[in-house]
Formats: sequence, structure tokens, C-alpha cells
Amino acid sequence: MNFFIKIYDRSFIRKTFLLFQKRNFLSNEFECNDVWNNRLNAQLFQKINIESMYYELNNYYNKTKKLNAVDVDIFVNAQKDDSYLTEVEELVHKLRLTADTGNTLPTTHHAFIRLFLQYNKEEDLIRILNDRLNYGIFPDNYCNIYMLNKLLKTNSIRNAAKIASIQMLQEDFSNSLVKYLSLYAIHQYLLSNEPWNVTSEIKKEEEEEEDEIKIKVPYLRNPFFDEHFDLTDGQHLCGKTLIMISSSLPIPINISYKIMGLSLFNKWDKLEYELLELTRYNEKLEKILHTLKKITPQFCIQESLLERVKIILLEEIKNHKENEIRIQEKLYDDWQILREEKLKQYLNELNIKQRLENVKRRKEELKLKEELLYFFDNESEIDLSIETKTEKIKKRTFNKSKTEEENIYVPPEIQKRILND
Repeated sequence: MNFFIKIYDRSFIRKTFLLFQKRNFLSNEFECNDVWNNRLNAQLFQKINIESMYYELNNYYNKTKKLNAVDVDIFVNAQKDDSYLTEVEELVHKLRLTADTGNTLPTTHHAFIRLFLQYNKEEDLIRILNDRLNYGIFPDNYCNIYMLNKLLKTNSIRNAAKIASIQMLQEDFSNSLVKYLSLYAIHQYLLSNEPWNVTSEIKKEEEEEEDEIKIKVPYLRNPFFDEHFDLTDGQHLCGKTLIMISSSLPIPINISYKIMGLSLFNKWDKLEYELLELTRYNEKLEKILHTLKKITPQFCIQESLLERVKIILLEEIKNHKENEIRIQEKLYDDWQILREEKLKQYLNELNIKQRLENVKRRKEELKLKEELLYFFDNESEIDLSIETKTEKIKKRTFNKSKTEEENIYVPPEIQKRILND
């Protein structure tokens, strides 16, 4: 029972939060900054003019509604400051609307996330990560560890918890560092008493001040709530995250976090079932509080639950940090080669396309010259072709006007009134 007492004891909350609010578990070595920054030494990035490249890509998209994933990757990775963050977001969104979105390079995701975190745009980053349909930025395990560690280091507890909840929506806590950092972030957020959405009240007031606008819709969909991607309430998101993580936690902390998660997610029937399982009690209990009293001490943690999680997390970091760094550094080197290969492939395709267009244009020019050279020899055939096309156009125009007249409906009453007048 000590666990439940400590969770809701205000003095304990304050002491625990102050103890861990500045905790940074992973060293700067984990960020692999040296290897990551090596990409800028490539000859490709030395020649790029960011401003002109943006206008070229933007104009090309406006004309063709197409973008190439390699171009966008180069533009995002070429950023050295925060001057073009808006343009980076815009091009990533436009790429998502094209057929080439499936070819987005892994470095695009990493560069985007690193860039927005580096320049303290974490609120925008979380908004974009939550809008998977329009942006398609998907963090891998390394990016999740990177973000969680950075946000916890800067005491951005709420945003760290949001990253954990985004990973819950992806239903993947197979990486132990992601799992325990997410658990730690959620627990700290619950102790902090921070609101989940800071601007929600301001937006609500602004909406109330605006004039009511009514929009006519053709039909209404039947209401549906999937209890996953439709979740917006912070307590529910945190609760479901704890439930998902708890399934792979060791005993007894898995039980504590599952109970906490079910409570936050308002799954009272499931909570009662779990408590009944713990107490091995077969009769129906009327109240959950009565059930809690029946839990035997062996299922309770006498120490701080957050302290236990911290100990496990530090042990996981000790066991896996070096391997994670080694794997990621190799990936960054491999991705440099991958980008160069994709760029060569893209340039070859452009070259082939340009050559085909040149051949097509040359054939048209030759055909035009041939028509001019043999005009008088083929004059009768040309006149016949023109007459045939003219007749087709007249016939098409006549049929169209006739159809439009038939579609005009004149009520009988109106006709009678006109006649009587």
C-alpha cells in the first residue's frame, strides 16, 4: 500500500520531482555529433546554396506537384542554422503529398528531428510528429532515445511524456532504453502536475470570441472512437502508455504501473479484474477502494517506484549504451553512401529523361520540316484532314449545346403564365 500513498502524497511528489528534474542519463557521447556533422564535409554540401535550392524545389513542386526524396533530404541535411526551419517543414510536407514519399531517406527523419531540437522548436516538432499523415516523420529507436534524453535534460517533462505517448501509438517498446526512458518520462510528468496542452485554454477563449460559423455538410458520419489514434486527453494517453509498457516490466513494478495506467485510462472494469486477480478473491466487490485493501504486501513496493525505475534504467544504459552508439555511428556512415548512390541514380534518371525529351523534340522538328518540304505534294491530304477535324468540332459543339438545352427544366406553370400574358 505504500506505493499508492506515495504517489498521491504532495510532499513526496515535490521532493521526488526536485530530485530528478535535472537528471540526464545519457552523456553527450551518445549524440554521435562528430559522426553526424561529418556529412557537411561532403563535396555535395559544400556547393549548395540553400536559398536558391529552396526556390527551385518550391517552383518545381508548384508546376508539377512532384518532389524527389533525395532533393528534400539534401535540403534538410544542408541546414546549418535556424534560418530556414519554416521552409524545411514546408518541403517535408509537400514531399509527403507526392508519390515519392515512400522513398524518404532515413537521414531526412534524423536531420529533421535534430534540427528542430537543436533550435528549441520542440513544440513544433511534437506537432509534426503527431501529424503523421501530413508530414510522415517517423523516429526510430535511436531518435526516440535522443529526443527523450534531450527533453529530460532540459526539464521539458511534458514534451518528453508526449514523445513516449507517440511511441505508444506506434505500439513498439521493444528497445529497452526507449521503454525505460518513456516510463521515466511519463512518471515524472504525472508527478509534475503540468497541463498536457498549455494553449488549450487560450484557444478555447479565442474560439468563444469568434462569430459562430455554420457549414453545410452532405452527411454526418457515425461517431467512432478507436481508443488509440483518437486519444487526445493527456491522462488517457499516459495511462495507455503505462499499460503497454507494463506488459514487459519485471515483477512487481509491472503490476503497479498497470494499475496506475488502468486508473488513468478509466478502465475501471479491467482494473477491478486485475485487483481481483491479485487478491485471488472470487466474490464480486462493490468498490475498488475496498479491493485495494485486500492486496497483500508482497505486491507493494516499499521504496519509491520512480527510484526503482531509475536504477533499472541506469543498468540498461550501462549495458546497451556502447552498442547503441557503435551501431548508430556505422549507420550514419552507411547512410552517407546511400545518399550518394540515390543521388547518382536520380541524376541518371534525369539524364535519361532529358535525352528522351531531346529525341522527342528533334523528331517533332524533323516532322515539321518534312511537312514544309512536301507541303505542295500533300496539299490535298492536308486540306482533307483540316475539313475532317472541323466537322468533328462542329458536331461535338452541336451535341453539347443540345444536351445543355435538354438539361434546362422549365416548370409547366411558368409556361402557362407566359402564354396568358
